Amino acid sequence: YDPGQLFQEHTDHMPPLRSFCAKTSEVLRTPLAFPNRHVTVWIYLNDVANGGRTNFSSMNERTFYSVKLPKTAANLGQPTGPSGGEHAWRACAAKISIAPVQGMAVVHFPCTKIEYGSIKDPNAHHEGAVAVDPKFIFQQFIWSGTIDEHNTTYHEGVRSFFAEELSG
Repeated sequence: YDPGQLFQEHTDHMPPLRSFCAKTSEVLRTPLAFPNRHVTVWIYLNDVANGGRTNFSSMNERTFYSVKLPKTAANLGQPTGPSGGEHAWRACAAKISIAPVQGMAVVHFPCTKIEYGSIKDPNAHHEGAVAVDPKFIFQQFIWSGTIDEHNTTYHEGVRSFFAEELSG
């Protein structure tokens, strides 16, 4: 990031992949057919004294873990895990702001595992604030599976999309 650049609030979850099917029910019946970015990792390559912080500003989405995720897991026949309860949220911050320090890695999970429908985690929305000093990062997305046109596990529309993207 050069001085003055920023990355507006976003998520690394890939909702456009769901547009390949007409109904959400198809995604829920066949979650393995729709790959997604399950892990994002970046490493700050320099110290940044002014600006350029990474802000997670939606860290208070309690109902995702206490209501939506267990309900979806049950619909997919997956274990729902221990009941979260409100006690788990008492010590959680509503926002996290990270100052870039050379060598520091940030890891977050934009959505649930593919077996749980790759549901977007609203707590993973983040932004790269305006850089005052230059900021350099190395970033890697970790997908739920190998993306290639021959992986017949994936929905045909997904395979076609990535075949075009990867070839051209």
